[in-house]
Amino acid sequence: MIQFLNDSDKPISIPQEYHDELMRYRSQGKKIRITISPVFETRTLAQNAYFHAKVNEISALTGQDRDDIKDEIKNYALGFGYPAAVDETGELKTDEDGRLIPLSSAKATIEQMETLIEALYSWCSEKGIYITEDL
Repeated sequence: MIQFLNDSDKPISIPQEYHDELMRYRSQGKKIRITISPVFETRTLAQNAYFHAKVNEISALTGQDRDDIKDEIKNYALGFGYPAAVDETGELKTDEDGRLIPLSSAKATIEQMETLIEALYSWCSEKGIYITEDL
């Protein structure tokens, strides 16, 4: 398999180092498959720190376990469009009760983390938990 990155505003061209491999693929059949997909940047360190700081703040305010809060917010965020985790075959992961398992925030994109943080504030508002806007 040949895989490389290309700026989306530039013409697509196969890097020179893959030309021999491409010729091998071309010799194996009349057609080759080319798949193009966007590359999403993973969450920023600042987003990750912010989310976890807010979870810690909620834990301190409520006395609830931080991991329980984090899981509850992620499950709540599914309703905001935060994605569920998928297995190696691309199937959605579910728990023993058949509920979707949210994506680990370690695998979230910048946009997904924005959704998760938005859901965190909504979850707090719904529960009557008042957290600070800034750290």
